[in-house]
Amino acid sequence: MKTPRKKILLNGMMGSGKSTVGRLLKEVLGWRFVDTDAEIEKRAGKPISRIFAEEGEPAFRKLELKEARRLAGCFNCVVATGGGMFTQPEALQVLAENSLVVHLAARPETLARRLAAAEDRPLLENVQKRERLEEIYKKRQKIYESLPVQIDTENRSPEQVVQAILRRFFSGQEPELIFDRLGEVYSGLNSFEHLPVLIRKMTPVRKIAVLADDVLWPLVKKDFERLFEEEWERLPLVIPAGEGYKSPEQAESLWTQLKDFGADRYTPFIAIGGGVVGDLGGFVAATYMRGIPFIQIPTTLLGQVDSGLGGKTAINYQGVKNLIGSFYHAALTLLDPLFLLTLPKAEVQSGLSEMLKAGILAEPELVDFMEANASELQQGHLPALEWTVGRAARVKLQIVAEDPRERKGKRIFLNLGHTFAHAIESVSAYGIRHGEAVAIGLILAAKLGESLGKTEPGLSQKLQAILLRLGLPTEPPAGKTEEMLQVMQSDKKKKGKRIQFVIPVKIGEPRVVELEDLGIVRKILE
Repeated sequence: MKTPRKKILLNGMMGSGKSTVGRLLKEVLGWRFVDTDAEIEKRAGKPISRIFAEEGEPAFRKLELKEARRLAGCFNCVVATGGGMFTQPEALQVLAENSLVVHLAARPETLARRLAAAEDRPLLENVQKRERLEEIYKKRQKIYESLPVQIDTENRSPEQVVQAILRRFFSGQEPELIFDRLGEVYSGLNSFEHLPVLIRKMTPVRKIAVLADDVLWPLVKKDFERLFEEEWERLPLVIPAGEGYKSPEQAESLWTQLKDFGADRYTPFIAIGGGVVGDLGGFVAATYMRGIPFIQIPTTLLGQVDSGLGGKTAINYQGVKNLIGSFYHAALTLLDPLFLLTLPKAEVQSGLSEMLKAGILAEPELVDFMEANASELQQGHLPALEWTVGRAARVKLQIVAEDPRERKGKRIFLNLGHTFAHAIESVSAYGIRHGEAVAIGLILAAKLGESLGKTEPGLSQKLQAILLRLGLPTEPPAGKTEEMLQVMQSDKKKKGKRIQFVIPVKIGEPRVVELEDLGIVRKILE
């Protein structure tokens, strides 16, 4: 993670979310967070309300200026400033060098609602909050509007505000081309912002079709409108979220909309979102006019390190998942960890198991990094995620490139832990996330290898320790052994009566074993 800036400064009215957003930025960047009001209170030994009451506002502004000078040399800092600090030009001048200066904007009525239960706001005491907020804002309006970065916080969660800030913060960062054998794959913070430039390299056409579900589209609509301005014709294709919409009827609807839009064989078809959008979008792109340029932007961690990279596309048919599909590799894939900021922590955490799987298969350095940085990864620390996403994705892509249509057999290694994981998901009625099931499956695969005398002794314990530090489960559901064995008997990669398991011989060396008698599997499940 490279950036020439040393600080992020957050300014705005009281109630704009400076402290909340600042703490989130601290968490994902691993930086220091400073709240200037809190620092002033600590040094003065009394709350701001008393400073105002006993010494007056001019005395408080002098303390603010002192604090600004003290923080001028702060490196890797997120600074939440008092709403009126920049009424003093010198305070802005000393803090702004090598900084991203952000105004968090909100309407006075929104601020009043947020502050309804707030205490210790001296400028709001004994007056109607909204009227006083409007009065204060009018006095500071020119200053706020002059700040370089304007972020509208209306109808945005704190996580969405953080994402918007970091898009501006990393605006000068170039994405890394990590693979180009089956299509170009770029990885890096804010790689999404480079989408128009990369499309221009692919095709002279200035029309795009964008597929997203109705949960994600409201979050990215403005970004697409900003990135693709008047010169571009845009066709938004918004589908309901859920596996049930990966259907022939939905595919037909998308084909019709593409036809009515006048899409031709050079029109890029962008799928942004999770697995359903990627599967359906890839299938439509593969079949419309015998194939149009497909662009994949996975927004989940599972998608960025696994499911969004294999070239598999499909729809469900007559109740059978992924029955109709094809192999169709995206011409362009963007892996941008900034999308992970708006996901529930548990969903990001779940994807860490697929990342670890990649390391076990072919990247010992990745396993070592995840072991050393487990707490940072669990907390969603962006520098750690950026590095690991790129490395894990490269492992998947290299394996896929050697067996792009799943014909030669090497691609089966990607099923490490998955024979167990699919059984765990089934017996839990899919109440366990896929990534959590994979975490348990990785341990069981290592234990199976150890029981067969083929896996390095102690590997299952090492992996279990890492997964526990990542906050992932490592034990199969209790009392479900026979049900799991029954599910395994129907595994789609079964050879006759023999079930295939991928085991790790050691880190970086997977192997396939075939078992007809599952007695040894029963023992490790019990």
